[in-house]
Amino acid sequence: MISPRRFPPSVTPRALDRKSAAAYCALSPNSFDKAVAAGEFPAAIRYDSVRKLVWDRVALDKAFDNLADSGELSGGCDDWD
Repeated sequence: MISPRRFPPSVTPRALDRKSAAAYCALSPNSFDKAVAAGEFPAAIRYDSVRKLVWDRVALDKAFDNLADSGELSGGCDDWD
């Protein structure tokens, strides 16, 4: 049996803890917290059985897509200039 904390490299867990969710979004945990507070990324989901906060990877993807579609991600570094 595979430990829940040790997935094969080809498997990305659906539920991410705070540090993993921040890293998944290429942010520090503090910057991720600010983005969540600003509504740029979804709030955590609380698992009642384990009382743990997790973020849904798919919801993070959708939020990131919305930022890209709204132009929020533009205006940074443009390697083609």
